[in-house]
Amino acid sequence: MRRLPLALSSLLLLTATAVFPQEKVRLAPGDKLPALRVGEWLKGAPPKNINKGIAIIDFWATWCGPCKEMMPELSALAAANPDIYVVGLSVLERDITSAKLRSFVAGMGDKMKFNVACDKKDFISKNWITPAAISQIPTTILAKDGVIQWIGHPEDLPRTLRAVREGSHDLPKTRKAYVETGDEGLRERAFNQLLYVVDSQLDEPNPTKGIQAFEKLKTDYPKYWGLASDWELKYLLRADSPKGEALIASLFEKKKYFKLSISLTYVRFENQVALEAARKLLATEGIKDPMVYFFLANYFVVSKLKTEALTAVDLATKAYDANGKDIPDIPKNIEMKRKQANALPGLTSTSVD
Repeated sequence: MRRLPLALSSLLLLTATAVFPQEKVRLAPGDKLPALRVGEWLKGAPPKNINKGIAIIDFWATWCGPCKEMMPELSALAAANPDIYVVGLSVLERDITSAKLRSFVAGMGDKMKFNVACDKKDFISKNWITPAAISQIPTTILAKDGVIQWIGHPEDLPRTLRAVREGSHDLPKTRKAYVETGDEGLRERAFNQLLYVVDSQLDEPNPTKGIQAFEKLKTDYPKYWGLASDWELKYLLRADSPKGEALIASLFEKKKYFKLSISLTYVRFENQVALEAARKLLATEGIKDPMVYFFLANYFVVSKLKTEALTAVDLATKAYDANGKDIPDIPKNIEMKRKQANALPGLTSTSVD
């Protein structure tokens, strides 16, 4: 069952505000269908009355490979059930013209043998996808007489459709499961969105707002706090807390070099404690993980320390050749970091003070 997650930029677009993200499912099985307003019909025609009989609404995008894989099955289902209205809605497309969308649909031919329309000004995204907490596509909605019966992956559609037709579909149970899962996913997504907002606030010249927001985040989202552990060092250093040095000492003592290297990448401001930790890590022997040196290289590039950055890149290459060949894309990423390091001015600072 393949699906593509919606990009963070799309998720932020669909959120009314990144500061107060949605944390509750607002559209679920048992609710009435929202209005169906589209930008253009690319194939077929609009329904005479989508609130009468059974309707299937599938969300897809031209950039979504799994969506294209499911289209022949959806076409077969539509052909086998001529009494059902089936529509595929193109959503979250960016920088694509109507002509390109029509060309894509035409190119799919009989693999896309159902009604097709595209979103306009994100109406479908804002009134269907966001309220339903849909975070991956393809996703399909099955409705009967204007009431949503099920929301899920189109691969599970035939089985659910049979149950709806036979009258054995348990709508209350389906709703309960969908809302519980959706609310949990939304709360985690909200936490991640807020975390990135707080991260940028900690980078500001006056980090007071970021420090306060970070502490509130820890209080409001204790269940997901483990997801923010990589930001802990940044917060402690920004707050001038002695716990920052204690955390660094603990990571060295426990040889959690990977954790330390990632934590350092988030420190995008001048800080002597972080710099000394990065240099100490760079000089530590016995590190086999190339990603430790890769993240160190990133820290030194951001800090504009050319010599250290190039040293980290060389060590990343050696560690990869010796131990990391099972990690994909590492050589490409290391070389990208080498180019960034070489682009820095020739002189290397010896202190950030």
